[in-house]
Amino acid sequence: MRKGGWLGGRRWPLSNHDEKLYGKNPTPRFWNPFGKYRSGNATLQIGLEMNIPTQSNSETLSGFFASDPDNENIYVMHNGRFSGQSRTMQERYLTWSQKVIKPVANTAGDVRYGIVVGQINANTAGSAIARFVENVVQFKDIIRDEKK
Repeated sequence: MRKGGWLGGRRWPLSNHDEKLYGKNPTPRFWNPFGKYRSGNATLQIGLEMNIPTQSNSETLSGFFASDPDNENIYVMHNGRFSGQSRTMQERYLTWSQKVIKPVANTAGDVRYGIVVGQINANTAGSAIARFVENVVQFKDIIRDEKK
């Protein structure tokens, strides 16, 4: 196991398959942090999380799955909001990245919105997630550099 991010003097695992809750959000989930290892850093600096709720479709978490009933493809989605960033920053990211928020309806007709990260039932799932993570990290680097 690689070392995960730093919080409160303890290191976290890179995912929590046991659904143990880390942080304040009470929604049961799989915690999926992603980032980019940088030389000189001993730990992964988390660039974004794609936390998937396990017992609901809670919009308080950034990640979710969507399926296409026409072809049975399954997609991992991200709501385009990143921890600690405002809706204005979300809009700025969407403009910069040219990503599009898509509506996804469940069987009850409730709509949730997200960016298609990649098709998870395809051989390209890993590379699609990696491209999305790299894109978000690059955007955050630009924002960080602007604040200097």
